[in-house]
Amino acid sequence: MSRKTRTSNSNAVSLITLTNSGSPIAEQYRVIRTNIQYSMVDREIKTLTVTSPDTSEGKSTSAANLAVVFANAGQRVLLVDADLRRPTTAKTFMLGNYQGLSTMLSKNDMELSRYVQPSGVANLYILTSGPLPPNPSEMLGSARMKQLLEHMKQQYDLIIFDVPPVVAVTDAQIVSSMVDGTLIVVREKQTRKTMLQNALQLLYNVNARVLGVVYNDAANSKEYGYGYYRKDEELGEKMIDAHCHILPGRDDGVQTMDEALEMAQKAVASGITHILCTPHHNNGYFNNKSSDVIVAVAQLQEQLTAAEIPLILFEGQEVRLSDDLMALYHQGQLLGTDLEDRYMLVELPSDDIPDYTFGVFQELLEGGITPVIVHPERHDFFVSDPNQLVPFLRMGVLTQMTAPSYTGQFGKTIEKTAELMLEHGMIHMLASDAHNITTRPFLLREAYEKLEENFGVEKVNKFERTAKAVINGDRVIPGRFRQVQKRFFGLF
Repeated sequence: MSRKTRTSNSNAVSLITLTNSGSPIAEQYRVIRTNIQYSMVDREIKTLTVTSPDTSEGKSTSAANLAVVFANAGQRVLLVDADLRRPTTAKTFMLGNYQGLSTMLSKNDMELSRYVQPSGVANLYILTSGPLPPNPSEMLGSARMKQLLEHMKQQYDLIIFDVPPVVAVTDAQIVSSMVDGTLIVVREKQTRKTMLQNALQLLYNVNARVLGVVYNDAANSKEYGYGYYRKDEELGEKMIDAHCHILPGRDDGVQTMDEALEMAQKAVASGITHILCTPHHNNGYFNNKSSDVIVAVAQLQEQLTAAEIPLILFEGQEVRLSDDLMALYHQGQLLGTDLEDRYMLVELPSDDIPDYTFGVFQELLEGGITPVIVHPERHDFFVSDPNQLVPFLRMGVLTQMTAPSYTGQFGKTIEKTAELMLEHGMIHMLASDAHNITTRPFLLREAYEKLEENFGVEKVNKFERTAKAVINGDRVIPGRFRQVQKRFFGLF
């Protein structure tokens, strides 16, 4: 991404959504806008904080450009510079800053019209920081701030707060606890994973609603400087497919963008609203490192937005088990299903279960990552004896069944194995593992319908909650399982 050159007396940020509105980066901001709008279909977002784990990661740039694209969409937007330590908004929009947010709070003056300034962009208004106070945290956490926020909500469709980095000071936590949603901005090759984890934990400690992460300066792409991945807090009645090969040209799934868009349309038609994109990685044929997947998902999401297909994508991988899996993770090659990598989809080798499997799984668990064994009902080792799955379940490993296995698309033997594993509590969630719309379609809705018919709606609800939890990084409490009696083995 091209950034505005800074001088010693300026900390203005680049407004690429104004200077080059047709650029791929400007389009990425519009993609983020759409994702935010879709993210809370059942609850309107009127107030939003934009922050980062540490300094110089692009949070002010993101806040300003998001304000522009929301205003361009016809919303009446107020951008508030709540960074009372290192403000940028006044210089970005070339406005005076002799009074602003700090003035309103110190004087207890709720008359916004005296302080809000036009930005020069239709529908976008600015409340600058004002003079820097000696006590920013106390000022932002005051009753006056909460009162002012209510006044703002009455006059604007969306209020975006540019707040300081999370880890350095408490300001971001304070404001994020008051608003409808928070975005975290990270920068490729700068933001440390531990710093992001600390920032997320600090926000969760105050019950902040983290909508997602803006991935700034994404590697391996000169065109796409910003990516977006998100955490959906309230999926409601929406259907999550937590395993899908929809990224074009990445593996043995769809090969072209047109095929991917057609596949997305089929997903939406079947009721799917959210997809975890999981290209094969580390299986000897396909390698899709984390940075490549993030860029590919951002590109596909952009195309979905342009085609007005209401489908939200997340980044993930279907990782083939190997004895160096933990080393690959520490090298940054692997993606979990969630922002904090609390869960990871793991595919076992097709011919056998290696001796090192338990050791690698134990390493992952001790590192805070729960392996999710994908399609165990299709693995010969477990088909021959489903009880071979029990030691993994006792470790705390989760399992994900492929929907077409349960609906019979892979034959009667696998269908019966799937039914037996479900009956004995050995499976924790369903996913499509779709590769295309012909030979490997979604069939997730059909699988849920069969699950409800055979086990009741409570089982369906539990599986849906588990799919949501592995996307959000929330705790999953597995239900009880039991071994299969030997008399059933004759079925196979």
